[in-house]
Amino acid sequence: MSAHPAIEKSEMSKPVSNTREATTHEAMTQEAIAGTPARPAQLEDHAETAPTSRPNPALEANAIQNAKHAALEKHQSAPLIDRSAASVGFGRLLIVGLVLLGLVGAFTLLPQSYAQPITLGVLVILAMLGVFFVLALAIGFVHLSAKTRSEAFSRAFVDGLDHGALVTDWQGRIVYANRAYGEMIGADTSRDIATLERVVSGADEASEIVYRMNQTVRSGESQPHEFRLQHNLADMRLDGNAGTSPPHWYRVTTRLLPHADYKRPLIVWEIADVTLERSRQESYFLDLQHAIDYLDHAPAGFFSAKSNGDLVYMNATLADWLGRDLTQFKPGSLSMQDLILGDGMALLNTLNVEPGQSKTAVVDLDLARANGQSLPVRLYHKVPFAADGAPGATRTLVLNRTTEDGDPEELRAAKIRFTRFFNNTPIAIASFGAEGEMIQSNAPFQRLFAPVIAKATDDAPLSIDALAGENERAALSNALAAALEGRGVIEPIDTVLPGLPAQIEGEDCSVRLYVSMIADEQTSQEEAIKERAIVYAIEMTEQKTLERQMAQSQKMNAVGELAGGIAHDFNNVLTAIIGLSDLLLANHRPSDPSFTDIMGIKNSANRAASLVRQLLAFSRRQTLRPQTVSVPDVFADMRMLLARLVGDHIRLDVHHGR
Repeated sequence: MSAHPAIEKSEMSKPVSNTREATTHEAMTQEAIAGTPARPAQLEDHAETAPTSRPNPALEANAIQNAKHAALEKHQSAPLIDRSAASVGFGRLLIVGLVLLGLVGAFTLLPQSYAQPITLGVLVILAMLGVFFVLALAIGFVHLSAKTRSEAFSRAFVDGLDHGALVTDWQGRIVYANRAYGEMIGADTSRDIATLERVVSGADEASEIVYRMNQTVRSGESQPHEFRLQHNLADMRLDGNAGTSPPHWYRVTTRLLPHADYKRPLIVWEIADVTLERSRQESYFLDLQHAIDYLDHAPAGFFSAKSNGDLVYMNATLADWLGRDLTQFKPGSLSMQDLILGDGMALLNTLNVEPGQSKTAVVDLDLARANGQSLPVRLYHKVPFAADGAPGATRTLVLNRTTEDGDPEELRAAKIRFTRFFNNTPIAIASFGAEGEMIQSNAPFQRLFAPVIAKATDDAPLSIDALAGENERAALSNALAAALEGRGVIEPIDTVLPGLPAQIEGEDCSVRLYVSMIADEQTSQEEAIKERAIVYAIEMTEQKTLERQMAQSQKMNAVGELAGGIAHDFNNVLTAIIGLSDLLLANHRPSDPSFTDIMGIKNSANRAASLVRQLLAFSRRQTLRPQTVSVPDVFADMRMLLARLVGDHIRLDVHHGR
């Protein structure tokens, strides 16, 4: 069934010709297809010219509005592909030409008596056809343009839209309405067609939205809106809110359509029934709510975190275990470090995964409850890695180990105690196989050797040689061989690894390694025990630093004792200098030129003796007693010595503050 427009009019205020009506419909339909109005070659100018002496505010506002419409029309673009207006083709023209040539040939073969009346008759027929063609062209019945097929194509496209299309002029009068809009509002004839504002006038929830859209589109802006009605538009038009149809959702969009036959742009309304779409969205939302509810009340805990460790989701089961209020939880308010006790994060941060892959680690550790208590859990921690090796968002399943089934209560409690002891001990512990490959390790070991473990992969696991420096690797290999032979006493190995994080910033990390055998025996040939040796690692950076400081202190004590002996001998020399200075002063008068120099020697010797006494007191661990001195007197005593030191080219002036 072909669709026809429910109503199509030009301006209601004045009649127009068929040519104008076709042009209007062509512009509307071509704009609906390409999103662009068909621009005429020349626009009508109906603006009145205002006097230049007194500006008219109304005309200025009209000019601004016309400028907006012109800008809107300027930004419209032509369709990328439009083959609907293809020409008739050369074939038909060739056929017409051959027919004319055939008629000419037939006339040449006719007798003279028949040719003349037939020729006159043909000329009369052609003259009548010419007059009819000119009249048809004048009234617009015939178009000398290839757009005729394009107009038919555009008309069929817009008339056949499955959503309603309504075009009104600036005054709100209906210019065009397609069949879908008529069926949507329950209109059978053009007299039943009404604007959307009039149809939804009885619904407060929709009438306000439609009114705002009408005002917004007139300012050059356009934004789609959706609204819900208690009944469909047909019932709203006929019975208002008293209809019997179920609630419906509608999506409405508006835009301006500039046209040459109208002073102001037309307003295009597109109305689509999205009730089914909304029903599907609500169904999807309910399914999602059910899925979240299932996950929240699952018998296992679950949380998800960003790559930086910030939690974005926690289910209700885990929140209940940890004693946290789920209603107060916000994404990013907690991090994994806030939940995991001790060095447990080291077990999760050292996963070796190839770029572009993901890995699930099974880790036993303790989580922190809100009251400060610990909760023993088992984590199934999955981390995806991007192609560049960057970690992505994590997904973690949490099992409460206090309520595990299958094991007796005593065995489960023993497992929990061992896990806590293994992961919370301050000693780094790891087990190694016969080839020196690491089998498993605790959290302190993962934290201490994190840079070394990060270099290992699944194909190349961490080797025991990586735990020691170049100079100690041979000794560590010998210790492993001794453990494999079953020796009970193996000497510890001290090593330095500069790349490890040390207890003291700026110091190289010193580690002491203890290697011991595993005393378990194989019960059969089929059972191959992978763990053959255990390595205990203790960071000795702080102790090594204290040892160096102690050695330095001992050196300083030796230097102090040596300086004390030298100072004692030097003090005897100073005593002789001071005594001889007193003898010289006794033999010289104050007016003697050398008297001042002798006083300088004595004062310098006295100051040196004072420094020697302080040095002797420090070397003998004597308590020094600070005394108050007069700074001007000290400078006065040193003035002569300073004057000699600076030389004759520099003048020394001393100004006392008192």
